[in-house]
Amino acid sequence: MSQKHPIPRILRSVPLPQEVIEAIREVSAAIKRGDENTTFPSDDCIQIGCLCGGLMDEHSDRFYFSVHLDDNRPYTWDIALFRSEIDAISEGDQSSLDLWCCSNPDCGFKSYIEHITCSWCDYGQSREWPPPATPPLTPDEEAKVAELIRALEETSLTLQQTISEQFSSLLNRKAEQDGAGQPGTRPESKLEGGDKPQPDAEGRSQ
Repeated sequence: MSQKHPIPRILRSVPLPQEVIEAIREVSAAIKRGDENTTFPSDDCIQIGCLCGGLMDEHSDRFYFSVHLDDNRPYTWDIALFRSEIDAISEGDQSSLDLWCCSNPDCGFKSYIEHITCSWCDYGQSREWPPPATPPLTPDEEAKVAELIRALEETSLTLQQTISEQFSSLLNRKAEQDGAGQPGTRPESKLEGGDKPQPDAEGRSQ
């Protein structure tokens, strides 16, 4: 399947596990206390038990949560609850939610949104849990990593040297330019006594 052709969803009434009910009760208590994390929009500031989420919109009373149940791994639920629903679940007046579920019976993903893609059915995300451990590097891969690190260090040193040389060259040019722009010093007069030269007597008019 792909995003363009998602697997069909089926609306079902899903019983809430006790773990979810207990977490919702704690959320209700936090809201009543006026905890700051319950007063502004967020998708992860409220993390209580198996729930992670927060207020959906400013000045609204609806909260979004992703539900992470150990016996439902790797799948998650996406739920959205109005304040009235949170109170009803906390007080024992509501014990289930209507959620859109994948028609694939092996998929545990559920959402309050009908037209939403499933990471596992629509995108082929691995259903293996826990996720397989990343295999260790082979000797050849470790040698390649060491080679890349050496090349990066050499490149870094060469780059630093180039920048330093260019910077020094620019500083020298600026110093030469500043020196050439200084006004010349006027030579001192060699005349004694500061007298101005007088014209020759023979050159005077008779």
